[in-house]
Amino acid sequence: MTKFVSIGFRPDIQGLRAIAVLLVILGHAGIPWVAGGFVGVDVFFVLSGFLISGLLLQEYEATGGLSLGTFYLRRLRRLLPALMVVLGLTSIMIVWRLPEADYRLILASLPFAASWTSNLYFVLGEQDYFNELADKDVFLHTWSLGVEEQFYLLWPLLLLGFIAATKVLSLRLSLLLLVVSSFLTSVAWSYWNPISAFYMMPARIWQFGLGGLVYLYCTDCRGSNITASGYGINTLFASGLLLILGSAFLLDHQTLYPGYRALFPSAGAAFVILAGSMKPAENFSSIGLAHPLLRWLGDRSYSLYLWHWTIIIYLGIIDFKVASVHSRLWLILLLTLLLAEFSYRWIELPFWKKGLASLPARTFLLGASATVLLLLVVAFRVQRASFSPETKADLATLIRNDVPVIYQKGCDTWHESTKVEPCVFGSADAPNTAVLLADSIGAQWFSAWAQIFASPQWRLVVLTKSACAMVDEDYYYKRIGKVYDVCRQWRESVLEQIDSFNPKVIIVGSAATYDFSPAQWVEGSKRVLERLSAVSERVVLVSGTPVLGFDGPGCILHQMQVNHRLEPDDCIGELSTDKFIQVAQFLSDAASNFSNVQLLNLVDLVCPRSQCRAMLPTAIPVFRDTQHLTDTFVRSTEAYLRTQISDIATTKEIE
Repeated sequence: MTKFVSIGFRPDIQGLRAIAVLLVILGHAGIPWVAGGFVGVDVFFVLSGFLISGLLLQEYEATGGLSLGTFYLRRLRRLLPALMVVLGLTSIMIVWRLPEADYRLILASLPFAASWTSNLYFVLGEQDYFNELADKDVFLHTWSLGVEEQFYLLWPLLLLGFIAATKVLSLRLSLLLLVVSSFLTSVAWSYWNPISAFYMMPARIWQFGLGGLVYLYCTDCRGSNITASGYGINTLFASGLLLILGSAFLLDHQTLYPGYRALFPSAGAAFVILAGSMKPAENFSSIGLAHPLLRWLGDRSYSLYLWHWTIIIYLGIIDFKVASVHSRLWLILLLTLLLAEFSYRWIELPFWKKGLASLPARTFLLGASATVLLLLVVAFRVQRASFSPETKADLATLIRNDVPVIYQKGCDTWHESTKVEPCVFGSADAPNTAVLLADSIGAQWFSAWAQIFASPQWRLVVLTKSACAMVDEDYYYKRIGKVYDVCRQWRESVLEQIDSFNPKVIIVGSAATYDFSPAQWVEGSKRVLERLSAVSERVVLVSGTPVLGFDGPGCILHQMQVNHRLEPDDCIGELSTDKFIQVAQFLSDAASNFSNVQLLNLVDLVCPRSQCRAMLPTAIPVFRDTQHLTDTFVRSTEAYLRTQISDIATTKEIE
């Protein structure tokens, strides 16, 4: 068998770790020019495959086998203590700061993070469109730790199988076949089910395998005493860095990922590792990545990764005010560095290389098991609290549940189905029919329209699909990780069927936050309005309303708990309404092409004088999350909406 070379301490690898974790932190912190910072995780996967493959193959060569128990114990000592501390302290801070109903939602993934299965949770867990708090999950970043641990569990067994099969296939060829098959699976899965492709280990194992191939190639290079030229090494190193950094700068969250694009940062990591493995040892890659600062950050990369996301989310949850975006970034970096240094110095190192590393395996495993069990018990206790009949709904929960009745009738299937399932209110014999065609922002006005277009004169038909723009343009939907084809197909079906309702009035509306260009807003809206105006006497086009920018119910509850009242300057959004006014103008331009289309601009109604409030001075909550209006507020606007369309509806009775 090939004589496997020892990896030893590689300062350039520590530097590469530093670059990877910095990209992840900057990307998650919202720095626009590093929107693709998530590729840092791909770099970590390749690094893990390189290092773990090397350690296991060297052990097999030295002993003729693999001690799986010893290997798994080393991984536990290295990774578990710091993870438990971060999970525990973060949970305490969340429970201390937030109301019960909120922290139940935010900590829903805790038991899965503690058991290294959170990637499965984020794929298989039930999604709720209106559960914005789920998007603020403080343990979302642990999905990659789940993938790594599942790799650690499987990889030694795979290597043993590949070694046993060397009479048929060489180890290198077996690894290559695994890498190619997993990569092709990942590419196909990215189009079929991108969320699973992103989070699941089978679609990621090719990156670990790529690291293993790099190790085998490095072994061959050393064994044959191949010496690459300094120019060749520098070119390989520079190409690798360019692929990593270019991916981070050019990709963003609207990119279908991983797919084939994941090959670029992964190959970049492979090139950088390979360049640092070649002779001569003193080459540009070692000098460039062995800078003391990069080495210091690389040593702490695990703790930096553990802490950064929880800090970003926690600051957002408590609505921590900072002077500017730059100040926020520096605060995130400072807190992350401080907590990472604490975690590394007092948790990681002691269990990894210092005093506590000498704990007998039995003692460590008993302590670790007890800690994980305690955390799981607490996590499940937190979740079970939601089923207690004695639990009283707090103010924030009441506001969040202030939604229109349409969501109790199942006529919004979100991204799950293209089937058109209308909700009908009023008698089928009503002489007039109004149709509400909208996404969740347009549909939030339902209760006001139900009062205006009421029985016995009117029948109201509701056709709604959350996050589905009433604009004839394709767009990427981050929540499902791909272009929202379901929306396009559903919208087309609705437009084909809508004349069957014989509508006298069609109210159509959607959010103003879709990432369309001005031309797309105008032309895409015009194409929809052309078809609607042809089948209805009147079309009312409702512009998207401004967003609050923070969780309204949470802010209200916090102020009531702290000050026992809501001051006039409390819970006021600071985001500009200019974008929403601009989109309303685009819609006006589109509507101007049709004599029977009326634009209803409600920006000033929701946020008068460009000031959005979580609650009105009259104690009416305005927002039930960061962007959707409460049903109570919508009902209070009925008189205003009636005056805007007074020539259409004249009755106030409601069934």
